[in-house]
Formats: sequence, C-alpha cells, structure tokens
Amino acid sequence: MKEQETLEALGKLIAAAHKDKYPSRRQFAIATGIDVKTITTAEKGTRELHPNSQRRIEQALGWRKGSIEEVWEHRDEIDLSALTVAEMERGAASEAGGVEADLVVSRASQLTDEELLAELSYRFRNYKVRLNGES
Repeated sequence: MKEQETLEALGKLIAAAHKDKYPSRRQFAIATGIDVKTITTAEKGTRELHPNSQRRIEQALGWRKGSIEEVWEHRDEIDLSALTVAEMERGAASEAGGVEADLVVSRASQLTDEELLAELSYRFRNYKVRLNGES
C-alpha cells in the first residue's frame, strides 16, 4: 500500500501545476471554490481529497477528468516518481471539445444536489468578488 506516497506525489503535482496557472494559492482556491487550508493540506500530502474537490482541482488546472482518482486507484501499479503534470493533462483537450453550453448542462445534470449547491455558492462568491473588484 502506497497511500502516503500517493498523497505526497499528487500534492507535489497539484502545487507545481497551480503555481504555473495561478499567482497565489488564494487565487487557486478562489478558482476551485475550495478553501486555502484544504488546498494546503492536499499539496503537502497530508489529506486525501473529496471527489468533488478532485473534480474542481482537475478543472481549474486543465487536467483530464478523473485523473486524480485514476492515480489513486492504480497507486500500487504505477511509478509515482514518473508521474507528471503533462500526464495529468493528457486527453483533457479532447474532453473539452464541443459546445460549452452542452458541457455545462451535462455536467450539472450529473452533480448531486450537494455538489450543485456548492457550485452555485462558489459562483456566487466569485461573482461578488468580481463586482467588488477584489482579487
């Protein structure tokens, strides 16, 4: 069992990828709708992420849908030291093809009520931040 090593490897990947796309951990947290403390513990490898948080991180970083869960499920079979951000992104562009509105509707229909409420809450907070000119 390689639980701790997997958490640490995923944490390093998340940290590296977020630094390339977001200037600060706070901005990354806003983009994902996940609190900074949760992101910090995930990046340090001290916490396993909830599936909803995994999806939000994958989306914010441009990673393939389900890539975090895939690594977790196959942790005993893969070489964690060879895992790269590019591997996590592989195939994400083809997943993003198609009409954006159709994607949003299909994603929303697959969410649980709790996930949908969390998404709406995140969007509302993000909207308020943009209105107030905060970053």
